[in-house]
Amino acid sequence: MGKKGPEFTIVTDSTMLKIGDKITIRIEISTQQDLDYVCINDVRAACIEPINTYSGYVAIGRFGYYQLTDANSTNFYIHFLSSPKLL
Repeated sequence: MGKKGPEFTIVTDSTMLKIGDKITIRIEISTQQDLDYVCINDVRAACIEPINTYSGYVAIGRFGYYQLTDANSTNFYIHFLSSPKLL
């Protein structure tokens, strides 16, 4: 925690992590066209355990997806993924 809230640093091959460290996984997806029924499989290393182990529908504004947490991965099922509209 920093003075203005959580601070993030990039984990590289030389970064030493300790037991109990929390890491944040960031997935960025870009598309040039609208997509229906997208499945994203986020595979974890054997030593990493998720904090949110629930499965269910998640809605963030107008964007929604179904999250399924498994023993070694988390799957995200997106019904519709829209592309940015270029002018």
